[in-house]
Amino acid sequence: MLTPGRHYVDSPVRIAINFQDEDRVDIDPDTVTFKAMSPQGTVTTYVYATDAALVKMSTGDYYVDFTPDTSGLWHYRWVSTGTGETIVIEGKFRVQYSQFEEGTEAAYSL
Repeated sequence: MLTPGRHYVDSPVRIAINFQDEDRVDIDPDTVTFKAMSPQGTVTTYVYATDAALVKMSTGDYYVDFTPDTSGLWHYRWVSTGTGETIVIEGKFRVQYSQFEEGTEAAYSL
């Protein structure tokens, strides 16, 4: 189950996107890629039609249920290609520190 509001370690975060053309009509790009970068700089990549984690709901609408494995500030990037152009959309979300998941020592490293 996805919980709105705060994000916690080992709890999925749904990150959705909608692709439209200049007339605001939903379109499917030729390729859709999602990248998430951990607070330590590790990048995880999902590609539509290759990775089951990147899901198409309907024309132009995609999402990833991404499960962060550490607390801190995460960054993400959607990249699409098609019709002669590449579109990049970025964002971020914060994962709360959890004494249950990360223990006492991690609290001092944040």
